[in-house]
Formats: sequence, structure tokens, C-alpha cells
Amino acid sequence: MIGFVAGAALGYVVGTRAGRERYEQIKRGGKRLWQSDPVQHRIEAAGHAVKTQAVPYVADKVGDAVKSAGRAVKDRASKPALTARVERAPDGTEVARTDLP
Repeated sequence: MIGFVAGAALGYVVGTRAGRERYEQIKRGGKRLWQSDPVQHRIEAAGHAVKTQAVPYVADKVGDAVKSAGRAVKDRASKPALTARVERAPDGTEVARTDLP
């Protein structure tokens, strides 16, 4: 924790001394690096890997989850929610009785 605070303080001091000009210089360097061919090739390779490997994997997992949820809903729907029987009370009215305590 102390190291973090010291690092943040040092960064603040260096940042304020360097000023806006140094910030813009670092920003331009970062932009140049991001737009460089090696970085862009890596980004394209990562995008290709996501399309060819991750998307089918995720789609398969989502499909399995949907099938499982569908089976669970079907199982619950096929079971009666509550069993009851109709009995006639001594006064002649019909009463529904359940097996609940």
C-alpha cells in the first residue's frame, strides 16, 4: 500500500514537471506504436483467433445451456404442480383437498 501511494505521488510530481508538452509527446509515441505494423498484425491475429476459436466455443456452450434450460422447463411442465381431489362436505358442497399438511 505504501508503495502504491509513493508511486502515485512520484507520478504526480513527474507529471506536473513534465507538463503538457511531454504528455503530448508520450501520446504521439503511443499512437505511433499502436498504429505500427507489428502491433496491427497482432491485433488482426487476435481477432482471427477470436472468430475461429472463441466464437464457436461460446456458441457451443450457449447452445448447451439453452438445451439444458429447455429440458428443465419441460420436466417441470410435465409434472402436476399440485395434486388435489374433490370431496363432498357433509352439507353437500364440494371441497378440493390436497396432500399438503
